[in-house]
Amino acid sequence: MVANAAKDSVTKRIVSGIKVDGTAARPLKGDVKSDKYVPYAEQKRRKGLQGIRNWVWSGKTLKSMQVLRVNEDRAVIGFVGSRADRITTKLNRIDRMFGLGVSDEQAVNAAVNKLIESKTYITFKPE
Repeated sequence: MVANAAKDSVTKRIVSGIKVDGTAARPLKGDVKSDKYVPYAEQKRRKGLQGIRNWVWSGKTLKSMQVLRVNEDRAVIGFVGSRADRITTKLNRIDRMFGLGVSDEQAVNAAVNKLIESKTYITFKPE
């Protein structure tokens, strides 16, 4: 539950075009228009998407973000599949969008508080 809250918050933030530090991602390049070249931002708009840097084109990359491992004090969120991993590594070098930001930490804290208030406790048994 807590790991999923973190994953959902990170996904929502990335789709909004917000970096880990809470600032907006850089604008997409390609303002030059010609008969042969349509800027990427314009291609996204024509497809009905926001013309911003937000890791959204087909949706496959962000859908591959999953909770990979969880234990009593740590969760690992990452990407399933080498293609998605390569894409996100490259995109994260341009603008650091994948990671736990302040707003994501707030979502995690809210999920933890909700667990505490509901008196739902998770126990882990060694395998």
